Amino acid sequence: MKTFYPRFFYSILLSLLSLAGTSQNDSVVFTNGNYVVGEIKSLKQGIMQIETDYSDDDFTVDWEMIRYVKSEQIYLIVTSEGERYNGAIESSASEEGRVIVHDMDKGDVTVPLVDIVSFKTVDQDFISRLSLLMSIGYTLTKANNSRQFSARVDVGYLSNTFAFDAFFGMVQSFQEEQQDSIIIKIGTKRTEGGASLKFFFYRDWFATVSTNLLQSSEQQLDLRAVTRAGIGNYIVNNQQMYFVISGGAAWNYEAYDIYETDSVTQISTKVEPRSSAEAFLGLEYNIFDIGDLDLKTSLYGYPSLTESGRFRTDFSFDIRYEFAFDLFFGIGFTLNYDSKPPEGASPSDYVLQTTLGWEL
Repeated sequence: MKTFYPRFFYSILLSLLSLAGTSQNDSVVFTNGNYVVGEIKSLKQGIMQIETDYSDDDFTVDWEMIRYVKSEQIYLIVTSEGERYNGAIESSASEEGRVIVHDMDKGDVTVPLVDIVSFKTVDQDFISRLSLLMSIGYTLTKANNSRQFSARVDVGYLSNTFAFDAFFGMVQSFQEEQQDSIIIKIGTKRTEGGASLKFFFYRDWFATVSTNLLQSSEQQLDLRAVTRAGIGNYIVNNQQMYFVISGGAAWNYEAYDIYETDSVTQISTKVEPRSSAEAFLGLEYNIFDIGDLDLKTSLYGYPSLTESGRFRTDFSFDIRYEFAFDLFFGIGFTLNYDSKPPEGASPSDYVLQTTLGWEL
């Protein structure tokens, strides 16, 4: 009787909440017995977001504090087993700790509450499945009239079977130096961008195709274009973190801003672009169960298949602190390394930047 009573009590409570709801009739009951009626917006990184009529700000709660939940809205739902559903959710009245997903294609599916990693309200239009993140940074120093500007834009689109991500980032710096009564302006630039497409074919397994572009004054790169194709798997995917491993093949095209001078004619010509085939192995780790902090890091290695002894790496580390109005403060570090760059080019380039951004 002790175990039956709470289930019966919360089932009755949820029925009353459903009848009492108006335009916002999603119902949530917490493990301490409290409840809230509103519009459930999303579950992301272990935090559920609820919009209510009686508060200007959305209500957020740890997913581990949820005992019962019910909503007739359509959600895109992802579980820790890699399953993806598209439908409404309702806690099971007969099995405590389990949720019935009314999937639009698969019918009713019962999953443990703790296995739900994320969900998001989705209509069938394009905008509702879109995500956007923008950040900018600016530094001005009196010495040498030094200025630095940085910006980054990330766009994502998520469906039941695939995910698309694109990004663009730029860091430019300018400073003045005086040499023999002449002021010389010196500028450096690093621009990168890319797009990737993931097709989820079995649970947390996916096929991936991507293209990354890079310009770097430090490495004298006019352009590095790397096209990758491979498969990957979410080794860990829960409300606290995810860990992804991927691998496959890549094609690398490089054009350098380097000139060679002929010893006989003394004519300078630009170094010819070069291409190479590579394998790649990538690791990505994101931990977000640390309050308002979000930490993400990735490491990709590229052993060359056509240039003996050549090895490249791309490493990134980002940490963000989120505060009011979806704003965040971020610190990011990026490192590129090439064991065999052309003569006159630097083997490595790194950027450390701070930004203020906004997330949709």
